[in-house]
Amino acid sequence: MGCPIAILLACAVLLAVPLAIAVENVADLLGSFVFLAPFIFGIAGLVFASFRGRKTWRRQMELWNEAIPVWSELRYCHRDGIVFRNPDVYFPPAATKQFVYDEARRRRAHPRAMDGGRSVASGF
Repeated sequence: MGCPIAILLACAVLLAVPLAIAVENVADLLGSFVFLAPFIFGIAGLVFASFRGRKTWRRQMELWNEAIPVWSELRYCHRDGIVFRNPDVYFPPAATKQFVYDEARRRRAHPRAMDGGRSVASGF
């Protein structure tokens, strides 16, 4: 979080020095800052959002990669209109996304507790 603040201060200094040299009147300088402040804060906000977005994207991709094996274990029964993993775990198709991500989070928290200690690749 310190990096966006440092970038904001650097932008303010880089803009203040030429303005101070070019503008002789302090009131004009203050007016220039009032005019430029939204741009400075807007750029700083975009930089901050970029750093925050990368962190969120990384977390989402990790969860996605953990959810893929869970999703590949599911089957759909057209006759009954349900999604199932084994005879004991079944749910309506609308709940698939919730189940997949909940199961991925559970496996992340307890990696060897799933399927009696067997890995996902070993089957049922």
